[in-house]
Amino acid sequence: MEKATKVSKEVALKEVEKWLDYKRVDDKKRADSKDNIEALADAIAFGYLILDKDFNLVHSLKFPLLNEDSSVAAKEFKYKPRLKAGDVQNRTQNIKATDTFALIGAYVSALTDLNSGMVKQLDTEDYRIAQAIAIFFL
Repeated sequence: MEKATKVSKEVALKEVEKWLDYKRVDDKKRADSKDNIEALADAIAFGYLILDKDFNLVHSLKFPLLNEDSSVAAKEFKYKPRLKAGDVQNRTQNIKATDTFALIGAYVSALTDLNSGMVKQLDTEDYRIAQAIAIFFL
């Protein structure tokens, strides 16, 4: 059963554009990343992603992460709007440039300040949203 939208697609796209404007993402990158913009707008429209007042993207996980005892380890990921080069370097120093999955995971880890083990536990549905965010930092 499909979840009902929380906001219209138009409102969701405006939220994504507001975030991209804050990040100063240029027109070429936006054009090249149209699919990721659509994915983020869909996540906002369906209530899985919100843009907070500090321009953090807050991602309510479709599939919360669980601890070994089945208690909830994480219900949401909060993505910073900006990254410092040192944060990226610390997370990517042992990753090959050709390992796209690991590279995106490292960026998600840097953006959320969560360890890579938690990022690897994301369900593929939640990972798609995380990936769409991380793309704008590569």
